[in-house]
Amino acid sequence: MSITGRFMKNCSMDNPTCVVCGKQIGVRFYLCSVCEKTWGRRKRDWPEWLRFLVNDEKKERMRELRGYYDREISFSDYPEIDNMASTDVM
Repeated sequence: MSITGRFMKNCSMDNPTCVVCGKQIGVRFYLCSVCEKTWGRRKRDWPEWLRFLVNDEKKERMRELRGYYDREISFSDYPEIDNMASTDVM
């Protein structure tokens, strides 16, 4: 599995994983100890792709904390909107 695929699959606060290798880590971290030794602790020394993955993971975690994904509403929840969406306006 690619790094991106592993990252997108496991960006959860309940089971956080290292953004590089996918190993399970603590909630306060983004890299496991092995990857941290490889890439270092300072973000400014990381390659751009790693900074991107960590920043994206931070955003995902914040969305989860704020309940962003719980706000999804389906058209079927509101039949009047569903009817409007299904009628041809032209």
